[in-house]
Formats: sequence, structure tokens, C-alpha cells
Amino acid sequence: MTSIEKTDCPLLQKGVKRTRKTVTLETKMLVTRKMEAGKKRGNVCSSLSLALATVSTIMGNAEKMKQSAQKTTKLHASNVSYTRNFNIEKTDQSLTSWTDDLNQKRIPLTQHAIAAKARSLFDEIQQKESGNETFTARKGWFARFKQHLQIHCTKISGDAGSADIETTHVFTAEFKKIIEDNDFPPDLVFNVDETGLFWKTVPSRTYISREEKLAPGFKASKDQLTLLLGGNTSGTLKLKPLLVYQSETPRVMKDILKSHLPVIWT
Repeated sequence: MTSIEKTDCPLLQKGVKRTRKTVTLETKMLVTRKMEAGKKRGNVCSSLSLALATVSTIMGNAEKMKQSAQKTTKLHASNVSYTRNFNIEKTDQSLTSWTDDLNQKRIPLTQHAIAAKARSLFDEIQQKESGNETFTARKGWFARFKQHLQIHCTKISGDAGSADIETTHVFTAEFKKIIEDNDFPPDLVFNVDETGLFWKTVPSRTYISREEKLAPGFKASKDQLTLLLGGNTSGTLKLKPLLVYQSETPRVMKDILKSHLPVIWT
């Protein structure tokens, strides 16, 4: 290190207070280009207001930084201030394709689902690349991934049915009168009702592009069953449940006899 370099660097002059400065990927690439063009380190330090140690660190990570820059779009280059692990870069690329595909299919996404898929993709990539890094997909990574992909979380709205209370009261009174007029015993009076059974948890929020304010077309999953349950008033007989599904014979049930099921399948 020459005396010229020391005096030329503003951060090394007496009386200048050192402050921590975030160096963007764009600036790092500029440092690399200047150094590879034969510029003196002190001059580079002075022109960009960087410490000599910072420039040295940048040059030490030049190759990794170039790989990172190739995979970072110009739109986001000014916001990236670190050199990312190569396997994580590939993971984010694959994860971006995966999230885009699910958005097109209008399948809701949660942070847990995105993080789990990221870990799975990273493990697959690392096995191919023979790496030994660890990746946990924590909150910090997810925050950067959201910023890079320009996505935000929004609520999925759905239509909720409402019961006709007035009609219910009228029917109840008429039904009670029929039972009393005909003197039906409790064993012959049955009550049946249908209910929906969601056998897969449906998230109420999803991640979509920042350009979209709402999530049109995202609906509750069709992975549900409709059940008809019933029994008599005395409680001596319960009807076999009637199960209504969207498929007569799902693939996983092709070798199962429906007559052996504890429900009537239709």
C-alpha cells in the first residue's frame, strides 16, 4: 500500500468518521471492471468513496460476484448488496418457475409451502452439484425472495352462503304439526342434513405479483366431500352416510370395492 493510496482514499484520512456503507452489486461490478482495466486501487477507492479493505474484499469474491450478476436482472441489480450462493441462485430460479405455474393454475400459496418447496429444490440441486452448504429458507431469505420476485400476500375472497332463517322457522312448525297429527313415533322420525368435508386445508391468503391488487380466480380447492348424515329422533338408528365426490372412481380407489366402504359412495 503506497502513501498516495492512503491519502487518496477519503475514508482513511484523519478526521473522517467511518460509517458502514451498503455496497450494491452494481457498484461491485464497477469496481471489478475498473480494477481489471488496470486502474490503481487507491484511485478506485477515491472515485467510489470506498475503503481499501472493501475493494480488496470485492476483488477476492470477483468470480462468485460475476456468477451472481449474470442471474440478476437489471431491474434488481441496484438493490442486491451481496454475492449469493450459486446453489441458492439456482434454487430461486426453479422456485420462481414453480410459483408462476401455481399462480397461473390459481392454486393458493403460503409462506410455509414456498419455504418447503425451496428446501426441497435446494437439496435436489446440491446433490447434483455435490455441494455441502446448508439452506434453511428462513424469514430473511423469504423477505429477499419476495422483493426479488416482486410478490405480496393478499386475502382470497370467497362467497359465503347464508341460511334462510324465516323459511326454516316456517318449515319447523309445519313439520312438527305433521308429526303430531299423524302420531308418528320417534323411531320413525328422521333428521338428515348435508355437510361439506374439506379433506385438504385451503389457505385463506396467497402470494401474487405486486402489479395485481387482488387474486381473481383463486377459489377454494375442490378437494372436498359432501356428506349426507342422518338418524332417527330416538337415536336407535343411524343411517349409513351418503358420500358425494367429484369423481365416481378416483385413481387411488380403482382397486377398492365401494361396497366395503363405511359410506354409500356416489
